[in-house]
Amino acid sequence: MQSMIVRELSETQRLAVDAWQRPVLVTAPVGTGKTMALAERAAAAIAGGVSPERMLCLSFTNRAAREVGERLQNRVQCATFHALCSTILRGEAESLGLPGDFVIYDEEDATELCGRLAKKFELEVPQMSNRVRFAIWQALSAARMAKYEQREPRKAKDVFAEELLKSGIWPAYRMPELNYAAMVTEYVALLRESHAVDFTDLVLGVVTRWEENPESLAFWQRKYEWIQVDEVQDTSRAEYRILDALGREHRQLSFFGDVDQTIYEWRGSAPTEILQAYQRDYAPLVIHFVENFRSTKRILEACERVIVSHPQALTTRIVPMVAAEGEPVLVKKFGSAQEEYAWIADSIRGFQESDAKRWSDFAVLVRTNFTARDVSEALEQRQIPHVRVEEEKFFQRAEIKTAIAHLRILRNSYEANALHRFLQTPPKGIGEMTLQKLAALPKQAGLRLGDLLRPETFRNGEPFGALLRLDTVVMDTETTGLDVESDEVVELAALKGGVEFYRLIRPSSAEHWRRLEETSRIHGVTRERVEAEGMDAATAYADFAAFVKGCVVVGHNLEAYDWPLLLRHSGLDFEIAGTADTLDISRRMLRLPRYKLESIVEALGLPKREAHRAMEDVRMTVDVLEVLQGKLRGSVSERMDVVAVLEKRFVELADQVSEWRKRCRRQTPLESLDMVLREGMIREHFSREENSEERLEHIEELRRIVGRTTTLDQALELASLGLDLERQLGEDDRVRILTVHQAKGLEFDTIFVAKTVDGEYPSWRSIREGRLDEEHRLFYVAVSRARRRLCVSWQMRDASGRAQSASRYLAHLS
Repeated sequence: MQSMIVRELSETQRLAVDAWQRPVLVTAPVGTGKTMALAERAAAAIAGGVSPERMLCLSFTNRAAREVGERLQNRVQCATFHALCSTILRGEAESLGLPGDFVIYDEEDATELCGRLAKKFELEVPQMSNRVRFAIWQALSAARMAKYEQREPRKAKDVFAEELLKSGIWPAYRMPELNYAAMVTEYVALLRESHAVDFTDLVLGVVTRWEENPESLAFWQRKYEWIQVDEVQDTSRAEYRILDALGREHRQLSFFGDVDQTIYEWRGSAPTEILQAYQRDYAPLVIHFVENFRSTKRILEACERVIVSHPQALTTRIVPMVAAEGEPVLVKKFGSAQEEYAWIADSIRGFQESDAKRWSDFAVLVRTNFTARDVSEALEQRQIPHVRVEEEKFFQRAEIKTAIAHLRILRNSYEANALHRFLQTPPKGIGEMTLQKLAALPKQAGLRLGDLLRPETFRNGEPFGALLRLDTVVMDTETTGLDVESDEVVELAALKGGVEFYRLIRPSSAEHWRRLEETSRIHGVTRERVEAEGMDAATAYADFAAFVKGCVVVGHNLEAYDWPLLLRHSGLDFEIAGTADTLDISRRMLRLPRYKLESIVEALGLPKREAHRAMEDVRMTVDVLEVLQGKLRGSVSERMDVVAVLEKRFVELADQVSEWRKRCRRQTPLESLDMVLREGMIREHFSREENSEERLEHIEELRRIVGRTTTLDQALELASLGLDLERQLGEDDRVRILTVHQAKGLEFDTIFVAKTVDGEYPSWRSIREGRLDEEHRLFYVAVSRARRRLCVSWQMRDASGRAQSASRYLAHLS
């Protein structure tokens, strides 16, 4: 692959690039050209014969992953850690008992779900409901990961209780009695009913899958044989467990990062411990970047003094490569907060005019959102265009959440949060009283709100009418890989009333033949068998279409995996009476710890068969279906009564959604978004709302974001895994007001660090808890964002008139 060098590599950068055949540990302080070295090293590996499809470049932000990907002309998979875990879980969904069409719940979605837990377990605290929900979510997340994240193994229930106590909502003597096991079971059940996973599921699911199934781990080890990880200092213990598992077979795992920028230990990162384990296990070539290509000499001298004064610093020197001496670092003292923020605003305007710079070349770094608000007011008074990142959570805006909810129900019929938002905005003629009745749907009868958006529910009087009345065909597939978008079916098996259907299908290209050889260890379908017995796909699909005509097609994880796969690759409209998914029905009718096919078979005491053999999986699904049909028959009248009452309100809506889903399968994500914006009346609705012009601009921005994706899953993941900061740091010419945590990895021509007092740098909480090392590193991150000018200020009295002292770290700046 052609080099992308924009300037000559330094000696240490060249050393990292040339060592592409072995693991390296690169410590790269700020501004040392780490991103370029990452991309050049990957390009060198490709030029040396490593297949781009076997390479993986990970970072911990979408922005960094996209930058490396663009440098590599998007030939190599460059992703965030959570996006990688999502890819793995989608591929393994059937084996894990996860719905393959799962959506990812972000912090707000998961917190909203915890509100239902708070009510059920009577944990509501008057006027604190949001805090209670957030505290429950944080405590559940910490407890579920306790086995892998705690330095010393601890019981999940103890971690849960401790995290709730730390929230400060309840005094220790009034802490409610909590049943952690019951709460976590209910929380996970609510997630799965909505076909959803949260961030904890993404990591936990991969760790547990690989612990329990070596074959699965071996598959992903073969897929990724050359791995680079950026920002290693942000890695948690559980995340390292995944990276180590991927890399231990081929020994090509390399880490880049800067331990001196570790500012997320409070969130679980453990860089010292992880790097010790990595160096012990991989014996990497250790390379230290020291040349800084970003900042002026005077700024770097100040940064060096700040970090070298840290007792555990790895950085010992920073060599400036920018010729300019630069302005001295400016440290200013003010009598009050108002004076300080007025000076910052006036200085930005003065510098912007004198330097002929864009407003976006300036940033104000703060420690808290309270300070951000006060700085924003000062800029507002002087009519300086600016943005407070915390204010603008793009994907949480009403117009954006509404559009995303419409897209989510096209992919996932049962996602509760999206369904309720879809029904309410724009109004669908279904009032609040009806929604309250829907919340009380008879769950024990297996009825869900999503059933009311399927035309077959009304055609058959209830969701399972056809399944209980008509002939069924139970089917299963095995494929060339684990990606429903790109892999092909190689084995297609089905049973109809004891009659077998079985076809082996020849892959369409050399690439899919290669993938078949990789996956044959899992499903047992060898290249030799397919070459001897296989047929072309068109004939096999035509035969299958005749076999299933007029029947209900059933499978385990059918609706999220096997059926979309068949529809996509066959190009046929099968003449069937409907589909049914034993994974979904099992979740409705059975309360089990796991819902993969083998687990259900075992829980029901049914005959065990060899998993991942298509016909054997079909036979197990037939056995499970027989049990489920028996349970469904016992509650037919209950479901029919509810459907009869609600039919008039929902039947037209169900027809519309069904038509959208059909068209969605043949559209790009942007075409699907435009469809729901137009036909769902979303644009029209928000054009009548307050701030309509701004809302419509946001919708256009969403169109631009979705237009860069190639699949609907990819578009929905962008909304869940977060783009707020990156979106706001795009083309808008406005001054950025950022917290230091948000500013990590960014750089600006001129930086103002505001309110640098003890109590902020370091924070009072860190002082109280004795956590000063990370605070010192946080201040280093703040001052090292500046390229040309660094201004640091503090106030003798805060906005309330209380006396303050200058931050202890200011002494290192001069």
